[in-house]
Amino acid sequence: MTKLRAIFMGTPEFVIGSLELVAAECELVGVFTKAPAPVGRKQILTPSPVAVWAEANAAGVPVITPRSLRKQPEFVEEVRSLKPDIIIVFAYGLILPQSVLDIAPCVCVHPSALPLYRGMNPIGRAIWNGDSFTEVDLIAMDAGVDTGAVLLRRRIELNPSITRGALEEIVAAESVSALRKYLAAPADFPPVAQEGEASMAAAFSAEELAIDFSLPARAVLARINALLPTPAGYFVANGEKIKIHSAVIPANAGIQSIYKNWIPGQARYDNGRLFIMCSDDVIEILRAQRPGGKILAARDFLNGFKI
Repeated sequence: MTKLRAIFMGTPEFVIGSLELVAAECELVGVFTKAPAPVGRKQILTPSPVAVWAEANAAGVPVITPRSLRKQPEFVEEVRSLKPDIIIVFAYGLILPQSVLDIAPCVCVHPSALPLYRGMNPIGRAIWNGDSFTEVDLIAMDAGVDTGAVLLRRRIELNPSITRGALEEIVAAESVSALRKYLAAPADFPPVAQEGEASMAAAFSAEELAIDFSLPARAVLARINALLPTPAGYFVANGEKIKIHSAVIPANAGIQSIYKNWIPGQARYDNGRLFIMCSDDVIEILRAQRPGGKILAARDFLNGFKI
């Protein structure tokens, strides 16, 4: 059986498993990923995780890094010259113009229960909003933003303690399973139009990084977890922005009764434990970080920083 000639378009680390699958199941003829970007305090120009993997593991396959497919039509011609039978798109980060969509069927892996959370931050927004489940959906791309007909859905149950990083790992595994199933028999998955009320999943704003402790504790925990591992939400103490790297709602229910005069946002420490009051309960901060400092367990953090 002749393998499909496939182009893979993606950028972050959690899509590499899907790229590996495409390389194994198809004839991988090209990899498109975002151009190298400045990283870290020294702003060192760094290739994407997908580019690094492809250079190391896909000898002879061109790795192509346009800054825009809309404004650089020469890259559209590169897509055409590779003569793909299918284009797999997963967290690429660039918009595909109609000229690319017309070259070959474009299948997008999108980690949300569409039409919910179209756009660039579906994993984070599902956690931020405290959803009980999300999905990995394969869609037949059209000119809209994640508006294409759905080919396959895989449901993922969420628990209140899951972080965005942990969910990305689950999404990575489920995406591989979904793609394997689809690529084995594409004709078995007819497109089904999206139905229901749509929503967009915007990137987190700088204002959203400041955790709002006037909300119920479950909502506060959801927002903290949606921002982990990076950029991490924060609270202000002694004039410093303290990043939160791990938090829970304490198992000993009613602990807030010890501090009946607390107000939302007020922080206290007790026997090496750090608590912040919300509107209905407390959040316990397990790991925190001062500006420029290391990430520390609460007890160690409090040894050098009094609240």
